[in-house]
Amino acid sequence: MRQGFFHRGQVCSNTKLYHLVADSDAYQQMRSTKIACSLIRQVCQAWSGYFKAYNNLRINPEKYLTNPKIPKYKDKLKGSFLALYKRSKAIYKKPLAEIIFHRFHSDIINYVKSNGLDILVVGKNEGWKQKVNIGKRNNQNFVQILDGKLIEMLDYKCQLAGIKLVIRN
Repeated sequence: MRQGFFHRGQVCSNTKLYHLVADSDAYQQMRSTKIACSLIRQVCQAWSGYFKAYNNLRINPEKYLTNPKIPKYKDKLKGSFLALYKRSKAIYKKPLAEIIFHRFHSDIINYVKSNGLDILVVGKNEGWKQKVNIGKRNNQNFVQILDGKLIEMLDYKCQLAGIKLVIRN
C-alpha cells in the first residue's frame, strides 16, 4: 500500500488490495481469512483517515499543529493484540494494553493486601498531561496512557478485594 502511494501517488481499495495480496506467502500464513480481511480493512481505514486529515488540513490549517503522518507498518512480532487460536479459530483476543493494565492492577492489589492495608489513595489531576514536555516521542507515548481507564479498573479490583479506594485531586 505504501509503495503504491510513493510510486504511483494512489492507494488501493479494499477489494483491489485483497486481490493483490491474496496469493502472497504472508497472506497464506494468516490463521484465517477473517483475520486477513480484517487486517486489509484496517490498512485501508488508516489510509482513508490520513487522506481525510490531509484534506481537512488544507481547509482548516489552524486545527493542526503538524501535518498528518502517512500510515506506517506495524512491527511484525509485536502486534497490538494477543490472540489464542484453536483449530485456526481465534478463541481469545484481547488488546495488549488491557493485559498490561490487568497485570498492573493485580500487582498493586497484591501489594496492598500483603502489607495489611485496607485503603488505597490515588491521585487524579484533570489536564495533567496537556503541558508535559519530555521529548516528542515520549510525549506521544505518555499522553496515550489511559489514566481514567486505569483508575476505573483499579476501582473494580479494589471492590473485589474489599479495599477502599480514595481518589484525590
